[in-house]
Amino acid sequence: MAEYTGGRIVPTHGGVWNKTRKYEELTIVLNEATGDSYISKRPVPAGIEIYEEHYWVLYSQYNEQITRAEDHLDDTARAIRSEMNEQARTVNQRMDQAEENVDQRASAAERATDARATAAETLSNQNKAALEQRMSNIEARQEANVKASTTPNADYAAEVVDARVDALDKTYSSLGGHLRAIETGEAVDSIPDRKIERMNLSGKRFYEESDYYAKRNPEDLAFSYRAEDDAFTMTALQDVDGDRILYARFMTPKEYAQLYRHDGNFHIHVETENVVNDSGAFKMCYMPMKCYEPDKEDGFIFGGSPFLRTFKNGSEIFDQNIPVRIRGDFAWDEENDCLADDGRYISAAFLVYGNSPREGETITFKGFGSIFEGIGFNSRVTSLYQNMLKADVFDLSGRVDTLEEKEEESSDQAEEIHRRIGVNAYSDCDVLDFGPIYNFAFTDSIGEIVTDEYGDESFTLEYVNNSPMYSTDLTSRLQDSCGEVIVEVTARTYADNGKLRVQLFDGSKGMSHSSHSAYYPVTKEYKRYQFRLVRENSDNTFVGIGPEHIEGNKVQFKDVKILIPHEESKQMPILTREFHGYTGYVDCSALEAVTIEDPILIGTDDYAVADGMYLDTIEFESNYGNFMGQFRIGCIDQYGLFQEVSRFNLHCRRGRNYLKADRLNISVPAGNGVFMVLPPEIALYRGQPSYWFHNLLSRTSVTINENGYSGNPLQETDLFIPLRYTLREKSWQQKFSELEESADDLESLTARVNVLETGSAAEDVDKVQLFDPDGVKFHLTVDTNGSLHTIRSIPKKALFIGNSLLFGFTTFGMAASDSQHDYYHYVTEFLKSKNPDVVTKKAYGSNWESQTTSEGRQEWIDNTMEASVDGDEDLVVIQLTDNVNSEDRRVTYQEDLYTMITAFRNNCPNARIVWLAAWYNSTPDWPYIVKAVEDLHIDLVDIRDISLLAENKNVIGGTYTTDSGEVKTITSAGVASHPGDLGMYRIAQRLIEHLEKYM
Repeated sequence: MAEYTGGRIVPTHGGVWNKTRKYEELTIVLNEATGDSYISKRPVPAGIEIYEEHYWVLYSQYNEQITRAEDHLDDTARAIRSEMNEQARTVNQRMDQAEENVDQRASAAERATDARATAAETLSNQNKAALEQRMSNIEARQEANVKASTTPNADYAAEVVDARVDALDKTYSSLGGHLRAIETGEAVDSIPDRKIERMNLSGKRFYEESDYYAKRNPEDLAFSYRAEDDAFTMTALQDVDGDRILYARFMTPKEYAQLYRHDGNFHIHVETENVVNDSGAFKMCYMPMKCYEPDKEDGFIFGGSPFLRTFKNGSEIFDQNIPVRIRGDFAWDEENDCLADDGRYISAAFLVYGNSPREGETITFKGFGSIFEGIGFNSRVTSLYQNMLKADVFDLSGRVDTLEEKEEESSDQAEEIHRRIGVNAYSDCDVLDFGPIYNFAFTDSIGEIVTDEYGDESFTLEYVNNSPMYSTDLTSRLQDSCGEVIVEVTARTYADNGKLRVQLFDGSKGMSHSSHSAYYPVTKEYKRYQFRLVRENSDNTFVGIGPEHIEGNKVQFKDVKILIPHEESKQMPILTREFHGYTGYVDCSALEAVTIEDPILIGTDDYAVADGMYLDTIEFESNYGNFMGQFRIGCIDQYGLFQEVSRFNLHCRRGRNYLKADRLNISVPAGNGVFMVLPPEIALYRGQPSYWFHNLLSRTSVTINENGYSGNPLQETDLFIPLRYTLREKSWQQKFSELEESADDLESLTARVNVLETGSAAEDVDKVQLFDPDGVKFHLTVDTNGSLHTIRSIPKKALFIGNSLLFGFTTFGMAASDSQHDYYHYVTEFLKSKNPDVVTKKAYGSNWESQTTSEGRQEWIDNTMEASVDGDEDLVVIQLTDNVNSEDRRVTYQEDLYTMITAFRNNCPNARIVWLAAWYNSTPDWPYIVKAVEDLHIDLVDIRDISLLAENKNVIGGTYTTDSGEVKTITSAGVASHPGDLGMYRIAQRLIEHLEKYM
């Protein structure tokens, strides 16, 4: 079929007009509401109303013309199909002829190929003998070269070939290339760090081995060494008269030569305290010296050098790099590999003078080697000395292997503990294993202790009648004051919508003593749960576990832990926890490791189910060495794209990582989970156990879907994600801190109300207020050109620009129950209550969010925004930010905020501009928004806290009704993460409260 390019010149029928569609120019559409036909004058973007005369013109007031157009199109289509059939017959004939020609040419080519193959075989046989003779000659030459390597004046070709290969089996193009690489340092750069022998230049060595005044005169100066930061300190215990050397560090000529030839720097970090000497209590200098032997320090200082520093009154910090090289024309002694002059070997000395130090004056060389810190970055062979930046690493290197072995041993022990208890250690309670000693109704129901598919002992119980339960006696373990316990259990059900019963009861009276039923829904795959149980009796307290009283309900559970609060913690209940990710112990070494090329994010769709939860622990299996793990808190939206809430880093190592994160106070809102940026070296695994959640993997950083959204797309994978985490309630320290902050806020609010009541301040309203003759309030504003404008307190025309919270369900916000329950409807009704004649409209702005360049966002402003703005708006509400959800979209986001706001201020000079944010991605984007609205003096309405509560979101299984009356069910977690009716209402109220202060 032909494809047309350029502008349309023949009208086309577009069917029934749909506001959400784009149309070409000269497209005829039917407006069902009126029965009139319209034709487009130019390309029409999505979201344009049918009565916009800039784009549409009335084509006919009756739909008969469309019918005629359809008939005409049908006739045209029949003619085209007839012509195409004729063309098809012609093409088939030509293809048959071409096929015959190809067969003939193929036969001829086959005959030619056979002839050439025969000729090639003959030539090969002729050359075989010659090749064998040449190989014999080469072998003889190689044997001669080997003999020549030990024969004077012989051919050393084989030795030269061998010399092209270095110690790491790297082959250079020539022997000269290898020699030049050594000379320039390129070959040295490639030597593994572990194979390099470094000089011991730690401060500890010089503190212990050097002979200096403080050592010989302990009554005058105290000296000490601190290993944490390699700090060497000298303090005057009494006044010391005279100018004397307090400390001298001498290098051997070979040590100095090694530093000298690589042209490095010393890094000196010195601190002084309590200096009262006006002329300087301490002085430093760096001087050349001559030694008698290349491997010893004994010698004498010659020449001189200016003092590096004189420390005078008070306290001072001196931090500076100085060149290793000392001026002088010295020869290189090849035999001893060091500098020499007139039969003496050249070295250097670092001296610290005491210039009559007074009592209490102190000097400290501080910072992992201080003056002995080693080589700077101006050498091609810096890799030889990279670890000298912390010079004492040489002293510690002998213990590294031992520490690593102990770490592995401790890790194995910790792993075994975690495998057995399945939870982190508790500091505020005792942990009791569940041991069933008493069973209810087993004669009436079906129960047994079995080994499950994971090799763990488990308890199964199927209800028939008479309340079956496994139970254990807690009476001897509970104090009278203990009012509750927490039960942790890994459980699953075999029935649809099956529930687990966990209950405290009086063992002497049976379960009837308990006044409440404790039924908890569980999944068909193992998951770990935690339940808080209230104790209602003081004697014969039992805990029981079984199925709900529904025939056929069967449960299976294992790894039961009973948490009993310590006596001293009774006044503050144990913090409850949520467990997310795989359960039990998974031996990753038994699974197939799979390395994924360039994955971005990994995680599961096992999200937080309660509000107010904080990250407690993370467990992660890594086949890679030490690295900084990058973690993200977020969820997956309706398009499968990752929406970030916050981010943090934790150090990870090889093997099983058990990371405590409780001190970071990282909030994980309901409906969100923990994800990880996966380094490319780390493997995932195939052959994992079955779990109720889905493993998620993002293989690309950015995707753009049909709605213009882009971001990290996470999709289900059959690979095992070795990542799980535990959430906890808000800690008591956090709760106390928040109470204190609330008290402070209340005090501040009270003072603020008092000020506002007196009318002495107007922090939250415009300072200049005007009233027209009808009593309508106006406020003054100024545009970018300095012109003054007035803004109505009660608008006559309002424009809302937003994303899926405004248009997600086509005509209303996702995931409101209908068009009468989104935030736009609520705010519109409020504005109508103030001004019945107010006109409100809305425009789709997610395409602005999805852009990755300033040019793309400017194009949106030039097209969509310009088409939506009339210029006489009194109120503009911008609800955009949530879909700026990837790094590429944040590159120019900050400057694009200024561009957009400025464009609205220029195009709507009499409008109050309000930025409404943010439901998603508030953590990375919020600072940009705050700065832009503050700099450009527009309003900001913060809804971040509303998005953190599960009650403000919809749920999977929830329903909504379209404008046509069709009821649909929410099946996507991304859709359900949007505000439900309560969330929409609260967003609207937050905006309304802000607008009311101007009215």
